[in-house]
Order: sequence, then structure tokens, then C-alpha cells
Amino acid sequence: VNQIQTRKSASEIPTPQFVVVDTYERDYSCSFSQPTSYVRGRG
Repeated sequence: VNQIQTRKSASEIPTPQFVVVDTYERDYSCSFSQPTSYVRGRG
């Protein structure tokens, strides 16, 4: 029976690239508040 190695080294963990979004400050300003409720999508 072959033993499957489930533990991987830290160098194999993919790290996402950091991308600066130009419109982030405009879309989510300091006064942005997350609504407590949400509208469920239809369909």
C-alpha cells in the first residue's frame, strides 16, 4: 500500500498576486456599511 503524502511544503502553496483596484475607494468609501439583510437572487 502506497502512503499518500498529504503534507506539502510551504513553498508549494500558491500565493495570489496583489492587484491594486483603482475604483476601490470610489466603490467602497469610508461611509460604506454592509447591509444587515440581503435580497435573494431569483432563478
